[in-house]
Amino acid sequence: MRYNLDAMRSSAAALEELILEWKSQSDKLFEIHEEIDAMWDGNANDAFNSKFLDQDKPKYDKLYNELNSYYESLVAAINKYEEAESRIADIMK
Repeated sequence: MRYNLDAMRSSAAALEELILEWKSQSDKLFEIHEEIDAMWDGNANDAFNSKFLDQDKPKYDKLYNELNSYYESLVAAINKYEEAESRIADIMK
């Protein structure tokens, strides 16, 4: 079975762009939270902060790390496949 390395690289690059865009948007979400937090006091704010920062933010961070790990694994697989193809080509010369 032969893989199309150009298509794989293109997919990896597209995935990386999506991950970076998602990270940028989630960072903006937490920046907006800081702005809201500065204007909002009271028990409801404390409850929201507890939920949003203590429970939700770690999930955002974990998702980013998992997506990034998947991207890195994909790139590593592409590189290993390319190295194997190169070694085989050298042997066949």
